[in-house]
Amino acid sequence: MNKKYLFPALLSFIMAISGCQDKCGEQISICGNSIVEEGEECDLEDLQGKSCTDFTGVGSKGSLKCTNECRFDVSGCQSATSTCGNGQIDEGEECDTDDLQGKSCTDFTGIGSKGSLKCTNECRFDDSDCQSAPSTCGNGQIDEGEECDLEDLQGKSCVDFKGVGATGSLKCSACKLDASDCQSAPSTYGNGQIDEGEACDGSLLGGVNCSKVGFGYTGIVKCLDDCSGHDTSDCKAPPILQNCGNGILDDDEYCDGDQIRGGIWYSCKAYFGPGSEGKISCKKNCTGLNMDCSTPYTCGNGTQQINERCDINKEYGDDRLTCAATYGDDVEGNRSCNSLCRWSSSECLPPDHCGNGIIEPELGEQCDPGLNQAIVKTCEEVYGEGSWGNVTCNAFCRISYIGCFPGGSCGNGSLDNGLDGKPNFSEVCDGDNLNKKKCSTLGKGYSGTLKCLNNCSGFDFTDCIYTPPEDTASDE
Repeated sequence: MNKKYLFPALLSFIMAISGCQDKCGEQISICGNSIVEEGEECDLEDLQGKSCTDFTGVGSKGSLKCTNECRFDVSGCQSATSTCGNGQIDEGEECDTDDLQGKSCTDFTGIGSKGSLKCTNECRFDDSDCQSAPSTCGNGQIDEGEECDLEDLQGKSCVDFKGVGATGSLKCSACKLDASDCQSAPSTYGNGQIDEGEACDGSLLGGVNCSKVGFGYTGIVKCLDDCSGHDTSDCKAPPILQNCGNGILDDDEYCDGDQIRGGIWYSCKAYFGPGSEGKISCKKNCTGLNMDCSTPYTCGNGTQQINERCDINKEYGDDRLTCAATYGDDVEGNRSCNSLCRWSSSECLPPDHCGNGIIEPELGEQCDPGLNQAIVKTCEEVYGEGSWGNVTCNAFCRISYIGCFPGGSCGNGSLDNGLDGKPNFSEVCDGDNLNKKKCSTLGKGYSGTLKCLNNCSGFDFTDCIYTPPEDTASDE
């Protein structure tokens, strides 16, 4: 070899060996082996899941390719006429501006997620701002975002998904209600009888009429087409109560807002006796009071006291219990004694002919709330001048005097029983005339001063005191 070229060749060899000390151990990317390696965007058919849409937008056409240098080749991609950003979901779009198709972070990062789901400029969902919440599904209680949890179905059943009479079992799956095991029942709608799961059927209303909707209401109740409930849209309040809610005590209103006839708002204790607490307010129809009161001490001792109309632990015969004994032979069901020791008629079912808008004396009807005759006459016509309220047609097509209060007779110190002596309303007391009753009449441990309510309808137990007997048992 010519010495002229020997030194440069030797120098190149030495440099090559020196460079190999740093790089000879590294893996060299090989374009064309169908594996995307460091420094490559793609390799042959491996496009890393990309398509023309990622480069030329939603709705793009054509084919994305990979070059011999393992770089994306978008020359075969054609942009579509862009609709992204027009505020409506077009073909190929997941979202568009604020239209997220009803989706939220919950759909991407689970129940209870926080943050905001967004829509990108390419009309793709962006959940980068969504944060998963610690999972509460499966803790047996309903947390935010859950429809159910384990056995807690929020009172729902197959009926809520498949209709009246549905069978099967509603389940809870991933804290979402699952009705896949529910089957619709063969329809019994309109067969002229109230079947299981139906509230009514055709003209059979299951004891519901407008008087059940509200005091003095008139109109015709209808059965919904699917027999699941009642259409009460025709029920209307009587004209005399149309000013209810104006805060002014108008004629025939018992109360309105914070106004009450007689001017005295009595307490739960005043009405029901020692031990009764709670709130008393005016009914929405201004005809009486809502009494959200607790049970008085005497209620439940098995003896009917002067502050009670019944006692929950006292046995009564059919002459007191059956609805028929109180409201007529065609009224089914039984009355019950409630927690305030007052009779409740909530389980009494009016006959189906009551409320049809026809007074049928041959069926025992005295009136019919289906007519615009819920107000039969004024109480003043029955009990004399100064009395107020209205004689009404009740839910059982019988004339009711429960809305009457005496006027001139209350306050004269004597126990009157209406102008004509009818037993429709009687004064329990009158002023200082307490009919020989005292607080001590309530039983052992009761003392204080008994008074009379200002409308003479009952006793005022405000100043009655109960002192529990001392425990005389000796300590062991």
